Amino acid sequence: MKTIRVNVEKEYSVNVGRGLLDEIGPLVREASGASKAAVISDATVFALYGDRVIASLADAGFTVCSFAFPAGEQSKNFQTLESVLNFLAKSGLQRGDVIIALGGGVVGDLAGFAASVYMRGIDYVQVPTTLLAMVDSSVGGKTAVDLEKGKNLAGAFWQPISVICDLDALETLPSEVFAEGLGEVIKTDAIAGLGFSEVLAGGNIETRLEEIITACIEYKSKIVSEDELDKKGIRNVLNAGHTIGHCIEKASGYSIPHGKAVANGLLIEAAMAVKLRLCKESLLETLQAEVTACGLLMSAENESSASDGDFVAASLVVDPDRWIEIMTHDKKNAGDEISFILPMDFGNYVERKLSRVEVRELLGRFGK
Repeated sequence: MKTIRVNVEKEYSVNVGRGLLDEIGPLVREASGASKAAVISDATVFALYGDRVIASLADAGFTVCSFAFPAGEQSKNFQTLESVLNFLAKSGLQRGDVIIALGGGVVGDLAGFAASVYMRGIDYVQVPTTLLAMVDSSVGGKTAVDLEKGKNLAGAFWQPISVICDLDALETLPSEVFAEGLGEVIKTDAIAGLGFSEVLAGGNIETRLEEIITACIEYKSKIVSEDELDKKGIRNVLNAGHTIGHCIEKASGYSIPHGKAVANGLLIEAAMAVKLRLCKESLLETLQAEVTACGLLMSAENESSASDGDFVAASLVVDPDRWIEIMTHDKKNAGDEISFILPMDFGNYVERKLSRVEVRELLGRFGK
């Protein structure tokens, strides 16, 4: 088992290994003196792992209760949050007890938000079961639900007391869900320069999976440790691909999952960087090869109309006006400008704030 420390105000460990689902009880006991543990999950994940997790927690001396909500981004809202909070209250959880967030990013975000507001804050443990959640959302303490105007617009910073990543859980993921996590891996490799571009472009991820996951978590842990509450601007780098990615998600009614949206968002933002002469087209080509090899490149209706260099027209139909409308509600913005993290090279990026006119002009080159 590999242990990574996140050096925030209240330090915690991220444990990465195999067979950890059956060791959750002892691992949580190391981090918590709680008497009761509430397992919050979605119906799909709970059916796979709920009994094992509950048994391990019970063997470690916890009184255990559980709540599962319907799987999917559509559950990440105030209605589900209210149901979770009412469940915690009816189950008699007290301030010294602990929540176990068992599942992917939706579960982690929602259960973490519930932990942050229930009795003004109780402990919780992240147990991510998807690649996306392991390398991204389970670390850093960002919790949230979605609002009608966009993703993650209501939430809180609330760090977990522990993160437990059992790589065996990835073996039960559908191929498209596993691939979704690679979108965040591609993003992290691009901004951090981790050196995985060749293996990602070659589609041989499984041969170095544990190394890749550990490297991504170590990088995010470092960034979070330097800017826990996202007040210094250091954590902004983690938003590469997300300004456009969130537009893709929202415009699709969340039928396009987060990791795939981020991967294509990163490509469009790289294409914008090329147009702004901030990076070479070779970087864009490498990123496109990675996204394609990982099965994440989106198809488009106007594929035949693509011109040389305008790869976006071959991969995605862009609606500039609709996307700018969505971007105006992005929580990263300041004033009338829209914030982007634009790649310049592997391990090198720039934060650029663009006016709506500039964004419209850039996206218009790829649009309808």
